Order: sequence, then C-alpha cells, then structure tokens
Amino acid sequence: MCIRDRNGTKGYFDILVKKQREGRMTEHLFSMEPGESLFFRAVQYKMNYKANRWSHVGMIGGGTGITPLYQVIQHAATLENDNTKLSLLFANQTENKILLKGCLDEYEEMMNGRFKPTYIVTRPDDPEAWKGPTGYITKSLLKETMPAPAKDIMVMVCGPDKMMSLICGAPFGVLKAMSGGIPWQPSGGGNLTNFADVEGLLGELGYAKEMVYRF
Repeated sequence: MCIRDRNGTKGYFDILVKKQREGRMTEHLFSMEPGESLFFRAVQYKMNYKANRWSHVGMIGGGTGITPLYQVIQHAATLENDNTKLSLLFANQTENKILLKGCLDEYEEMMNGRFKPTYIVTRPDDPEAWKGPTGYITKSLLKETMPAPAKDIMVMVCGPDKMMSLICGAPFGVLKAMSGGIPWQPSGGGNLTNFADVEGLLGELGYAKEMVYRF
C-alpha cells in the first residue's frame, strides 16, 4: 500500500521507518505494540513547493534520503494545473533495497509523463534481470537524468554524507551538523540557498547555488 497522505491532512499521518541496527528511535518504534502511544513534535517545513514555480525539478536521492523527495512528488501529483516536470535519480545498494519503488512507479504512470524515476544500484542481486544502471552516480548519468542548468530549474539532493559530498561538495562538518538537527536549511522556503557554493559533480556540470537545494 502506498503512502498517499496529502500535505495538510488533519487527524492522522503516515510515516515510513527503516529499522536501523542499534538505532535508539527505530528500535523503540519496532518494539511498540498496537494501541500504544507515541508523542510527535511538529517540524517547520524547510521548503515550499508550488505549482509551476520551476519548469523542471530534478531529485537525487540515496537510500532513506528518498523521504523528503517522496513528499515533493506526492504534493506535486495533487496540485491542479501544475506542469512542472519531475526527474528522480534514486541510488541504492541493491534492487531489493529500493524503498517505495512500487509507489514511485505508480506515480510515474499516474502523472502522465511529468515524472520520470531512474534507479541505480551499486551491486544488483540478480545482474541478468536488472536492466538499470549499476555502480555509482557519475557526471554522465546526472546529465542524462537531471534538468540542464538554468534559472528556472531546481535540483534537490538528499542522501548519505558521502553521496552528498560527491554530488554537491557538501563539507562533512556541515553535513554532521545538519544530521544533528542544526537548522542550516532556510525556514519557509524563501531563499533556498543553504550553502555558499555548489561543488562536487553538480558544480563541475555548471549548476549554481540557486539551482541546488540540499536537505
């Protein structure tokens, strides 16, 4: 069953949780019994997606980094008169670890050509059956799947620290601070520039800081 809560739904919400070995939060969640309660604290949104704000939005995700990108896809699918194109490059270790693949494929079909996902795996479990790209993200794959640098596009990136550093040159010190909850991202989505410059593969391809948002 796909997670299809609309943004702003009142009364309930769905969450996607991947159990992490020795993870304090996930170990607690997975030990809970039906009927038990858990308190949640609201988090101010980091960016605001609006219909036709950009002509094309590219998304690069790694593993559980799909979570904010999936929210963008969900929201875009519900907006009337939104013509924004969406492209997703989703990296995982194997094809069996691709979170929400069935849901993403459903959105591709439902959005009538507006949304195109591409899956890359480091080492396929079944090399003969796997038809997608393998290995690590490269400049050529980014050029193939992402919108070209322009003033009216946005590329969103979320994933493990090593991937973030490779893709957009995010310093490990800053990434550690972001993972620890320090709000380096802007609140409310006015100015989406949350680092001084874009480096890494996106920087080499000519993307400017106004074109890249790092969750």
